[in-house]
Amino acid sequence: MTDPAVAARRVNAYLTAQGFSAEDSDQGEVRIVTATRMAEPRKLVGEAACSLEAMRRPDFSATNLTIRLTPGAAGLEVGVQSSFVEVNTNLVSGSLVRETCRSRGVIEAGVRQAAQGG
Repeated sequence: MTDPAVAARRVNAYLTAQGFSAEDSDQGEVRIVTATRMAEPRKLVGEAACSLEAMRRPDFSATNLTIRLTPGAAGLEVGVQSSFVEVNTNLVSGSLVRETCRSRGVIEAGVRQAAQGG
């Protein structure tokens, strides 16, 4: 299946099931899906690696995705850009600390599988 619109519907369904708010748009033959999820900090545990430092309390997390669905000669091409952030409170100063976390590839793999019809 190489229809980006059909793939976008499947990706949107997958992302909704994962707690994301998603939107998609046409850009010629390319379909772009953007998605955001604000959640409790531990939602990232299986999806991204965050290093919680001493004297910090995790408060919330945010995950942002941009998915590019393009028809290609070999079938549908799926590009996924992701960012994972955890916001912690410094227990001494009370200030908020934003930490960028490393993806484990779980969400990206799920998006690719959904786009391909799996």
